[in-house]
Amino acid sequence: MAVKYIPFGGGARYMTVLAGPLAIIILLVNYKRLDLKALLNRAKVFLWPFLPLLLGLGFAVLYHHQDLEFKSTILSVFYGCMIYLAAKELNLSEKQLAYAACIGAVIYFATSIYEVNFIGRERAFGGTYENGFAQFCMMINGFALIYILKTKGNVINVFNIVLGLAMLGSFYALVLSGSRGPLLLSPLLIIGCVRRYWESRLFIMGSFFFIIIIVLYLFFVNTLYLDRLKLGADEAIQYFQAKQYMGSSVGIRLELWKLAFGTVSIDRPFGLGRMTFSEMSHVIPELSASAINLSTQFPVNRWQYHGDIPQAIGFGGILLCISYAITIFLLFKRSIGNVYRVWLVVCLFVFGLTELTVFSKYSFSLFVSCWALYSAAQDTRLRFSMSQSE
Repeated sequence: MAVKYIPFGGGARYMTVLAGPLAIIILLVNYKRLDLKALLNRAKVFLWPFLPLLLGLGFAVLYHHQDLEFKSTILSVFYGCMIYLAAKELNLSEKQLAYAACIGAVIYFATSIYEVNFIGRERAFGGTYENGFAQFCMMINGFALIYILKTKGNVINVFNIVLGLAMLGSFYALVLSGSRGPLLLSPLLIIGCVRRYWESRLFIMGSFFFIIIIVLYLFFVNTLYLDRLKLGADEAIQYFQAKQYMGSSVGIRLELWKLAFGTVSIDRPFGLGRMTFSEMSHVIPELSASAINLSTQFPVNRWQYHGDIPQAIGFGGILLCISYAITIFLLFKRSIGNVYRVWLVVCLFVFGLTELTVFSKYSFSLFVSCWALYSAAQDTRLRFSMSQSE
């Protein structure tokens, strides 16, 4: 849920303490009527895309004798599988998930208003982390928009209007978070809307006019976000012009990518493991300038690359990076035909360019939960379609 103020809403506890165990209980209660062989086959289908990541990460952890969220990654995939099997037995539907998305969007909006206007925070963060909070605002907007687009023939109804308003509220929560990365996915939502309604150009023009007015209003009500967007562009330009680390948020991330790829070597095929940037400056002298600069930004006992790809390369080398890439590919391949799951995989990859998602217990558990729920909803829809055709 990405909101710490509600029970189990702050992170992976939703999966490990509530949803996962509850799913296991549902399966145990219904075990007499379950086909064990079919259940195992469905579990294998669910687990298959995650296997390359687990194998690559497991090897890197054993090779370096260090942990990199390996236990939590396994638990997330296991509990995600249980959630999928249980939700499938409960005949979970896309409409039920749309209700959940609507409620979530309203909660995000209310949380952001509370944090910024009542407790005086400069940026909304859901009690967790500004960028993570914004990512799930964007993700839930995608779920809501996809549902509205899929019900094109019945778009003018009360629920879709409420869902659309909840989306605007969730988008405003993103603006109040001040996070810029999730906004990169906005063009995909616009393209999806245009493609769906291209035949109704009047509808498109009217919708875009309305959306542009609302978005501009939200931006100018909170000019801090416009300033942060401009600052991000300026930081990127300054970094490439100066060809060196500039101490900015964007500069730090670009420097981390540069540092991670600088660790790639035939002599280090399995990465460096988990080490401080100060230690790295001694291990690889040619990277000492970047490593020393970054060591001033991160405490001695903290180590992270702010991105899944540089994290994979820095810790486990090319092998772990390839394992990560194969899992992303298999997830995308499995998602073809289900727009919700395509959106999920795109979010996982794009968010992972600037923040840890796959290698974050908090973000990965929420991704796997959503993947499990929308996979179960797809199976319910397919089963219903087959029964209707018979």
